[in-house]
Amino acid sequence: METHFKMAQKLNLVIAAGLDYYLPGTLHGHDTSYSPDNDNVNPRNDNENDDTPFTYKDANEAIYQPGIMPFAMIGLTVNL
Repeated sequence: METHFKMAQKLNLVIAAGLDYYLPGTLHGHDTSYSPDNDNVNPRNDNENDDTPFTYKDANEAIYQPGIMPFAMIGLTVNL
């Protein structure tokens, strides 16, 4: 959502708010890739849980990747 408020002849106040949605994607790093469908390349093993390989869910939670991120903006526009 975005709205503009006229403050002067060439000056507007802009207020915007919304949500950004991030699609799941492959995570790469340190010679390893974790995909949302768990078609992982060179997955590491979880030493604390009987060497069970890590999954995409584990990697995604480890980096705190957002699924939905709210945003808000207040600014000015100048018409030249």
